Amino acid sequence: MKVVFIGGGSFRTLPILRAALADGKTLQDGEVQLVDFNLPRVETVARLVMRTPEFADSGCRIAWTDKLDEALPGADMVSVSFPVGSLGVIRRSDQACDGAGFLRSDQLSLSGAFRSVTGGTILLGIARQMEKHCPLAWLVDFANPVAVYSGMVNNHTRIRALGICGGFANHRWDLSRLLFDRDAYDDGFQVAVAGVNHLSLILRGTYHGEDLYAILDRRLRRKNWKPCRIRQWPPAAGKYMRYGLARLAEM
Repeated sequence: MKVVFIGGGSFRTLPILRAALADGKTLQDGEVQLVDFNLPRVETVARLVMRTPEFADSGCRIAWTDKLDEALPGADMVSVSFPVGSLGVIRRSDQACDGAGFLRSDQLSLSGAFRSVTGGTILLGIARQMEKHCPLAWLVDFANPVAVYSGMVNNHTRIRALGICGGFANHRWDLSRLLFDRDAYDDGFQVAVAGVNHLSLILRGTYHGEDLYAILDRRLRRKNWKPCRIRQWPPAAGKYMRYGLARLAEM
């Protein structure tokens, strides 16, 4: 199997490749191409991968380049991961949305719409090159807004695309709000999840060793239970998020 990582200089690439190499099958005797405009950085990531124990006996070949057309031929999967817009632009966009009472996010929102316009031409260009060099490969997109980009590629090119987001990482906020009245991300959860993205279902889990569903039962049996107040979003956005949390609790 040949996999191409666009934005391969991201340090997120390292744990992804370690996990893929660890199963002993997916990339056994395969090939990985890391593509990034920042050659020193992408070389660093490649050399870190080559020093991992998972890589040692894989027979996998790894290379890096800043030329996409050289990396794509023969690819089975192309992963895309890069930020859209500078940090300063993103912050100003968030501030504008907050000031006007709009939901801000990097997905389906006012600020997300402008991100999609900025990054959409990049994703479309990648898909067009895939049509030429590896038309049967899957495009796996981690750049936001994933729903817009994957829909665009699937509807307007011959390439198959799948948008991937943080998955269960998003639920760490939801669980904190449901269980502890905290509008905060919490790393204390250990959870087994089935599904993709926001459609991931929590099968079982613990919070600092205690069964997750036992905690949930205690919370939901309280009289007049409601999800915590969403503090970091405008009131209108918080209202809809609380509605979604209440539906999660009902399920």
